[in-house]
Amino acid sequence: MYGWDAVIPVTRTPIGNIATSSIQKEPELFRAFAMKGAEIILRTASGGFNSFDVQATSYYNRVYTAIANNAVSPNNPGFFADGGSGGSAIYDPNGMLMKQANSVHESSITVTIPIAEFRASHYPPSVHMELYRSVFDQYVNRYPPNLFSYYQPEDTTDAFRYLSDKDVWK
Repeated sequence: MYGWDAVIPVTRTPIGNIATSSIQKEPELFRAFAMKGAEIILRTASGGFNSFDVQATSYYNRVYTAIANNAVSPNNPGFFADGGSGGSAIYDPNGMLMKQANSVHESSITVTIPIAEFRASHYPPSVHMELYRSVFDQYVNRYPPNLFSYYQPEDTTDAFRYLSDKDVWK
């Protein structure tokens, strides 16, 4: 995989076409994975996530979605005692919860995904691009790409200062 195909990668395996992401609340990315043939989207979180966001990924794209969240790290300097830990889960293509970890501590959950059965009736989401394309083509991001390749802020205050005059939505 290289070029533009590697920007939004989907890995084809016998156990499912798999995509991974550590991003939250980015439905366009998850739709793009599904459009490229993802059947299972593996997501990570580090300090909380919105379960509806994960459920919606499955429901709107008709894919399996798993979210792996961090666990508490008590008495560990530099880590909050509980920063939204736990709740790792797996959702089916209808957005139904298949299994969820019920602890903020390290735990594992497993399910069996009937991939052959799923593949027999699965198809990528229907996207009516003819309707949406002009809107997407006209959209301008709030900040131009690659701004941090020119300057690396020291902290969040410095980042705020650096970005303050680069917001194109003003």
